[in-house]
Amino acid sequence: MKPYVSIIIPTYNRAILLHEALHSVRMQTESNWEAIVINNYSEDNTIDIVAAFSDPRIKLLNFKNNGNIGAARNHGVSMARSDWIAFLDSDDTYHPEKIARCRAVANKNFDIINHRFVKVKNGRPFWKSPKYQAKNATYRNMFFKENCLAALTIFVRKSLINKVGGFSEDHHLISAEDRDLWLKFAKEGANIKFIDDILANYRVHSSQMTRHINLHMQASLTVVERHKKTVFPKKLLDPFLVQRERALITYSGGRAHYILGDRINAACLLAKSILIFPFVIKAYLSLVLCCLPIKAINHKS
Repeated sequence: MKPYVSIIIPTYNRAILLHEALHSVRMQTESNWEAIVINNYSEDNTIDIVAAFSDPRIKLLNFKNNGNIGAARNHGVSMARSDWIAFLDSDDTYHPEKIARCRAVANKNFDIINHRFVKVKNGRPFWKSPKYQAKNATYRNMFFKENCLAALTIFVRKSLINKVGGFSEDHHLISAEDRDLWLKFAKEGANIKFIDDILANYRVHSSQMTRHINLHMQASLTVVERHKKTVFPKKLLDPFLVQRERALITYSGGRAHYILGDRINAACLLAKSILIFPFVIKAYLSLVLCCLPIKAINHKS
């Protein structure tokens, strides 16, 4: 029987976390799925973990992605047998009703189903993604205001992924190739259905953040440069809004460094964000906080 949805799971040396991710897939109330694990030749017991499930719906493909998760996801999509695609990173998990809830609202009118998720650190949820509506997912809003899609939360037609060319495999976009794809979906005019339910967990851990702060910041800036000329409709203040977007991305990089305790790099990026666009008030506040003595910060808290 043809599976209703193919779940693409890239992984590298995360055997224990992969077990949790696959267990969350096995616990789905909807049983008509296939999970395709794209293994970047892990050096741990990833292969044994997958084999231990002994489930014909779970397949493992070894694929050398050279650090490019977009290439791994594209390979998974190319091997998928389903008309619908979902994504799951090997350190995240689905809630049991994820697939069933998405299938319940999927019909010929929608290209993408999207739901909410919660961020989890040390086993505890600490942040819920906002509620979105279709009006939030226009090309212009997705570029200038906020990204309302995530790999963990989308349930998308395979035909749409193929139509826009899939994830970019350009190494300049590594870690931001997902936002680039969401913008291509929006530019194509994809019809998106938003579900208010929280149906997945996004795990936050320090090793993940340390590796990707600067890489993600630079890749995100590259996405801005590549889409700024095609965003529509054009408006008079667009050049200023592009500068603001550059500043916000740089600010986010600074804040991420601050959270990890790297106050020197944090201060440099926060100051840079102000130079790029001096009207983001939170950048000034964060810079002041970053420059305060640690004892003063502890006293305030």
